[in-house]
Amino acid sequence: MLKWIAIYQLNEIPITSYTERSYGEIIDYLLELETKYPDYAEVFSVQDKYNLPKRPELECTRANATVPCENYVIKITDEATLPDPERPELIFSGAVHGNERVGPQVVVALAELLLSHANRADGNPWLKHLMKTRTVVIIPTANAYGYNHNVRRELNFDPNRDFPYNLDSDDKCMVTMAARALNELWRDHLFQLGITFHAGTECITYEWGGKNHVMESVKSHKSPDDRSQQQLARIMSRFGGKFEDSGEYYPDGTMNDVVYAVNGGMEDWGNNA
Repeated sequence: MLKWIAIYQLNEIPITSYTERSYGEIIDYLLELETKYPDYAEVFSVQDKYNLPKRPELECTRANATVPCENYVIKITDEATLPDPERPELIFSGAVHGNERVGPQVVVALAELLLSHANRADGNPWLKHLMKTRTVVIIPTANAYGYNHNVRRELNFDPNRDFPYNLDSDDKCMVTMAARALNELWRDHLFQLGITFHAGTECITYEWGGKNHVMESVKSHKSPDDRSQQQLARIMSRFGGKFEDSGEYYPDGTMNDVVYAVNGGMEDWGNNA
């Protein structure tokens, strides 16, 4: 049960402009952060860490060379403060659809923000507290192939229909490397909270998002933790402020009610994995 939620102001953090990084530039910058903050950051390729294949048909570009696409992750925490079983774990996924470009930039900026305040005497107290008490796992480009080529899918498959949730057959899931990469992270961690980014509409949504949770009224069933998710989404919406053009906050609600229902989606699978 959610007891309370606190929001701290980050007014002292300067506003910084960002440019879109390529697939290769994201990897290089993550490695730069690891070098700069070795006590807090670990960067790895999912393929290397979990012995997944580097499929030759999935080609990406790095340093002007064609290379097999890999799914890079940055894990951020202060290992010295708490034993792992006492440290809640969070995951941020930049994009499972490769042509949805904002999320990868946001999660890389998040990594930079957390690390830049980790051991500064004048660092933001809330961010320093998060570093000491949480493990933050960030995968900027889960769909590495799609991001590199600026396309929604991984070859002919939509990764956000590729998870083993409410599908007709188990043979239809885990075809994409994007889904397999995320699956390995879920197998290796016990995530208490996760955020994934999409494009196409401005909203903050949560479970349920599967077709098996749409009632005859066309409204969504409520998940077991609907109340806490609703509270988190509403606080995030209000904290983000109003849009200048509309004067409205981010709409929030279940994926079924605000967006649309899908089978094989990452979010409902991740909620139950």
